[in-house]
Amino acid sequence: MNATTTSPLSAIVERIYGMRPTTHLFHYATLGNVKNIVEGKQLWASDIRYMSDASELDTAARLIASVSANMLHAGLIQDAEVLHQFAVWVGHRFKNGHALFAACFSERGNLLSQWRGYCPAGNGYSLGFDPNDLAEVAKAQRFSLVRCIYDRDEQRRVLEEVVAAVAKHARAAGGTDAERHSDNRFYPAFESMESDLLKVAAALKHGAFFEEQEWRVVSEDVARTNLPEVFHRPGTSMLIPYVAFRLPTAPNGKLLLPHVYAGPTPHPNLAIGSLSGFLSSRVEGTRQITAADIPYRTW
Repeated sequence: MNATTTSPLSAIVERIYGMRPTTHLFHYATLGNVKNIVEGKQLWASDIRYMSDASELDTAARLIASVSANMLHAGLIQDAEVLHQFAVWVGHRFKNGHALFAACFSERGNLLSQWRGYCPAGNGYSLGFDPNDLAEVAKAQRFSLVRCIYDRDEQRRVLEEVVAAVAKHARAAGGTDAERHSDNRFYPAFESMESDLLKVAAALKHGAFFEEQEWRVVSEDVARTNLPEVFHRPGTSMLIPYVAFRLPTAPNGKLLLPHVYAGPTPHPNLAIGSLSGFLSSRVEGTRQITAADIPYRTW
């Protein structure tokens, strides 16, 4: 975990990112992407603002505004000026500020909704990685592994801590920059915590996606660290920024891949056979290739 040690939010971030999975973590991919992932030994970690769940950072921004209002109403915080500016600042910065990059995994390697979303028409596999290996390579690349928080009550408890810490720090900082308008005089204090605020936001996900049981590798924000070169790939309606995230490898340079599920397909035996042949010279440690026990459908 590479939290900013001077931030008032460091302890919160450390706690959220301190959890560790106890099972393999799976990444779903189409046949073409599986080939690229295995041969390149990397994933594309996308800018979190461009991920398929359109509510990603908006979820956190809306909750921060709601939690701030509730805390003011309940008398838990009595600094309306700071919290109003914070809600406005967050709403803008989470959309237009520093970038975070993330690659996604699931505790569930054989989930119908994931097959439908990422591998339609019998076109894919889910690649299972050892969580300790993932955490190790993530740390080396200044990424951190985190479990997504879906429960709304838990999200609110986390954000109540965040809002209280932000309000205390901003008021102590004073907001005395003479060149700033009174409506944004606390913005420098918020900006000093932006990296950790983004790390918290990246762990919050809408409860509708709960069944995915998602974990992520999340980068430091690009304004505070030297990440690899940012590339762009074509999306449905725009270019998607991404960076390369190196996957775990053995000392001989081969990809470490302990478990793979072959997605729903009309030809499971052939799918497993061809994958086994493809992996044989490229992967170290694949102990299990399992056919998805879901009836094939062309969704």
